[in-house]
Amino acid sequence: MENLSLLLRWSPYSSETDLLKQFDNMGSHGTKVIVYNLWFNDEGITELDFDTDPKDIRIAWDIKKLGTKPAWKRIQEEHIVERFRYSLRVYLSILYLRLSTTFQIILRGEAVKPHSIADDLKLVQFVKYSPQCSGDVEAMCLNTQQRKEILMI
Repeated sequence: MENLSLLLRWSPYSSETDLLKQFDNMGSHGTKVIVYNLWFNDEGITELDFDTDPKDIRIAWDIKKLGTKPAWKRIQEEHIVERFRYSLRVYLSILYLRLSTTFQIILRGEAVKPHSIADDLKLVQFVKYSPQCSGDVEAMCLNTQQRKEILMI
């Protein structure tokens, strides 16, 4: 009851019934995020932009206004490295490297497609990791048998 009273105090819902209605379209499991009570900046624009893209939620005043050639501006704004700074859809697409088949993120009624940022790299380099003891390359690390013996003690 204490948790419910806190939810009702700080949410836009006035009763338990109103609050529970929000979960009717989710089924038996999932998480739903409800955004309300947004702040306005000096120009009267809310901190989140719901109008520019009907399938996305953006940070309204964080989109860079680049003073370069229009072609470069468009390329920079469309690249995922720039877009994840202000686009919730792009941020969610790179948030998880691998998703299980039972997990899905839906934003504004449309599923978010996962994106691996490794696919965007121009120069890919694989580095083989070699463990070192105490940062000393020449130090002798314990072999598997020695580790088993220590664990047995």
